[in-house]
Amino acid sequence: MYQLIPGVLGALVYLAFQKYVAKRRAMDSKLFIEAGSFAVVTCIVMWVWRTYMGFEGMSTFGHTCPNGMIQIPDPANPQQPTCVPSPSGRRTYAANTGFNAIAAVK
Repeated sequence: MYQLIPGVLGALVYLAFQKYVAKRRAMDSKLFIEAGSFAVVTCIVMWVWRTYMGFEGMSTFGHTCPNGMIQIPDPANPQQPTCVPSPSGRRTYAANTGFNAIAAVK
């Protein structure tokens, strides 16, 4: 069921773009067919990307977790790490400043 939602959202975004940005006047069946095919192609491309690339690789933390957090495998995708608050509640490294002050996790 949740795989259907991105397709519907993709079709709605396409329809809104055609109506409000491209200023397309006619809301006919051809436009709905275009929106549906756009949504199907987008879902297929993203499925292929997730399946064959293994993960999306979109993390907001970069190579190192913020201070006070530890890195664990993501529960939703074990191939991708995520950062969670440290169980001890303490800083995980000294607060140094400057470039390369924190060694990147390899």
